[in-house]
Amino acid sequence: AAEWDLNPDTIMVPANGTKTLAPKLTSGSGQVALGSPQFDTGITVAVNQGTITSGQNGAITVTAGSNPGFYHYFVPGTESAATTTQGGWIVVGNPAATFPTKTGNGQSGTKGTVLANPLTVTLFAGSSGGSNAGANVLFTTDGGSLSNDTTSGAKVVAITDSSGVASVTLTLPGTAGPVHVTAEGQYGLGHPTARFTETAN
Repeated sequence: AAEWDLNPDTIMVPANGTKTLAPKLTSGSGQVALGSPQFDTGITVAVNQGTITSGQNGAITVTAGSNPGFYHYFVPGTESAATTTQGGWIVVGNPAATFPTKTGNGQSGTKGTVLANPLTVTLFAGSSGGSNAGANVLFTTDGGSLSNDTTSGAKVVAITDSSGVASVTLTLPGTAGPVHVTAEGQYGLGHPTARFTETAN
């Protein structure tokens, strides 16, 4: 018999947010068909990809309501005539922080040079439990390098200032083409994200 796991079975989701679970086989080589989830009032759990094999994970979307708390759910899975049930907990947190403003997107420059304008995001903590100032924002790039006052490289952590702004500069790669930079806020604040697309000429 195939053993399977919800992958993960317990996860934190910001209020009114969504997360996707990726059920997978943990042993065996059969095929498991996921059934209809059961869940507490306060969350919604839906199967999007209901077949699990050794080469294919399933997909389950969890949608949180507006009330923080702990919510239980379980999902049946059938292989041949045998049905097993896996369950877990969804921790609904405060509403997620957001990046309502970003600047520096859509620039272009000569390959190997520093873009004229920095890339910035402005954090709005809202009811997430954090504050706009002093938050960590992780910037990553798939080309070139990033830098701020303290670090440089393909991954840089910037700290938001008193206005909630985190800033980095981008040195374009030595080859022409698009460059993508992603800004990610802390998971404890709901993991807000923003994406930039720049061009090296």
